Parts: sequence; structure tokens; C-alpha cells
Amino acid sequence: VGPERNAPNVHASGCETSIVFSASRYGSTHTATGGASSIRETVAERPVISIGTNTSPFSVFVGSRIDYKNFNVAVDAISLCPDHRLVVVGGGPLRKEEYEYLEGTIRDRWLHIDKAPSTLLNALYNQAHALIYPSSYEGFGIPVIEAMAAGCPVIALSGSSILEVA
Repeated sequence: VGPERNAPNVHASGCETSIVFSASRYGSTHTATGGASSIRETVAERPVISIGTNTSPFSVFVGSRIDYKNFNVAVDAISLCPDHRLVVVGGGPLRKEEYEYLEGTIRDRWLHIDKAPSTLLNALYNQAHALIYPSSYEGFGIPVIEAMAAGCPVIALSGSSILEVA
């Protein structure tokens, strides 16, 4: 047991992060930590997710953050709910503009996981308040299907093809 090749890369608001990630084939524990923010998942039982010591609800944004994905819309939505957090999964490293927007809009209420194993992503979907998917153009929208399969509500733009999928 040791660091997995596809260990999650985590960046949390307001701190440098270090990663601890251990796994075994049966009943694994993955921990990504960073200052005040951490995610813990236990696969052997119902996954438990905690973001720091804060037990407030969180929503997830999964995938690319390019223009038509409307990442800022998701951040703005979270800013309207002061007790809510945003977990951003995938999409590569945060660009400087994205980091600054997150810090300026929902400081200390966000977490970015660049690479998440499927077990961790499923655990996030299982416990998230919702998947926020404000893309204005989609061919299919795999995160929507993944979220729905995990029982996670989906918030999407009404003008996109996602309504046909959902």
C-alpha cells in the first residue's frame, strides 16, 4: 500500500496542500488533505466525505471549465448560499483567473480535485447536495449520467441538450 499512480491532486482555498492517498483492493481509504480542507472516503462502508471540520453541504462541478461550461455560474450560485461549499473535480489545474475568481467569490468554501478515482467521484456524487452543470452546449454530458446513477440531483441550464439526457 502506498501512493497510487492516479492519486487525486487537491488544491484547497487559502492553503498549500499535501496529499496522502492509500488504497488496497478490498476496503480502501483515500485521504486528500490540505490545511483546513480534506476529503476522506472509506469504500468498505458507505463513503464518508468531510471537507475540513465544516459539515455544511456541498455541491460538485465536474469536468472542464472552458467558456461554454459556465464555471463562473456555478461559483456565483454557491456564493448565494453562505453555508454551502463547492467541490470542483477534474478539468486540469486551475488557471490563475479561475483561482482568483474562486478566492474572490467563495473564499474558504471551495476545494479542487484535479484527478479523482472513480470511487472518490462516486462518493462525492452520493453525498453532494447537487451536481451543478451549467454548460450551455453539450453533446451528451457524462457527469449528468454519473450523478443521476449515484442518486445525486442535477442542476443544469434549461437551454442545453442536458434536459434531453436527464
